[in-house]
Amino acid sequence: MGFALHYLFALGIVALLLAGLHAAARVFARRHQTSQAGKAVRILESAALTKEAALHVAGIEGRRYLVGTADGCIALLAELPPEPGEAAD
Repeated sequence: MGFALHYLFALGIVALLLAGLHAAARVFARRHQTSQAGKAVRILESAALTKEAALHVAGIEGRRYLVGTADGCIALLAELPPEPGEAAD
């Protein structure tokens, strides 16, 4: 009976830890969402090309831009059309 009790106690602790991590992740996600809501510049999507280079889609005042970054360099590559369903200005 002692083994089963220790097993259930350990399982309960693991369940409490998982519930705490889940709650913390939800709070963090909610804070991140609200912190991005009122900003004029947002990174909508990113894709790493190499360890040093990446592509980013940036949203600035309703417009979308394709930006390339690499070792200390940032370059505007293209202005993208609005996403389908977005109202064009």
